Amino acid sequence: MRWYANVREVGGGDATVVLAHGYGSNQALWDKLVPALSQSNRVIFFDWDFTGGEHQEAAEEGRYTFSRFADDLIALLDDKGVRGAVLVGHSMSAMAACIASVRRPDLVTRLVLLCASPRYINSPEEGYVGGFERAGIDGMLDAMSSDFGAWVKGFVPNAVGDPASVPPVEASFLAMHPGVALEVQDDLPRRPAGGGGGGGASTP
Repeated sequence: MRWYANVREVGGGDATVVLAHGYGSNQALWDKLVPALSQSNRVIFFDWDFTGGEHQEAAEEGRYTFSRFADDLIALLDDKGVRGAVLVGHSMSAMAACIASVRRPDLVTRLVLLCASPRYINSPEEGYVGGFERAGIDGMLDAMSSDFGAWVKGFVPNAVGDPASVPPVEASFLAMHPGVALEVQDDLPRRPAGGGGGGGASTP
C-alpha cells in the first residue's frame, strides 16, 4: 500500500517538476505556484495520506518514517515514468526527497528544499545544534495529544505569519485524523534524515 494519493499532473514540457508538501498541509500548498510552473513544465503533485479524507484511519505504530516517505516518492516517480525530475520538497518532504535522490539518482536532477532541516532534535554531543531541545518536542507532543484542535489554533498563526494564510492552513491541519497527526509528529522527530533514531525542522 502506498502513502500518496490524489495524484495530479498538469502542464507539459521537457522538464518534470514534482511537488511534495510537508506536515499539516496538502497539495493546495502549491496552488499559487502551479499555474506558472505548468506553463513550461510537466508538474506532478499529490497528497500524503495523513492529509485527511473520509476513509482516513488512525495510523499503525511506526508507520511514518523518512525512509518510507522516500520509498513512496520513488514509487510515484517510477509509476509516472519520471526520470531526471526537479523534486521540490517542503519541510519533512525535503528530507524524504534527499533520501530518494541518493537511493535513485536517475530519478532526480535537482532538489529544491523548502524549510528543511537534517534533524529536529539538538545533539551537542554529535556536534549538531539547530533544532529543538528534547523537552520542547515532548511538550509539543503532549499539547497535541491533550487537545489537537487547540494546539493547531495556537501553532498555525505563529508558524504561518501571514494572517490571510492562516484559515486554509488551519483547515488542512484540522483535516488530519488526530491519531495520524500525532503519529507522524511523534515518529519523525525521533529519526534523522537517514531513517534511524534521533531527529530535525520547525515542523516536520
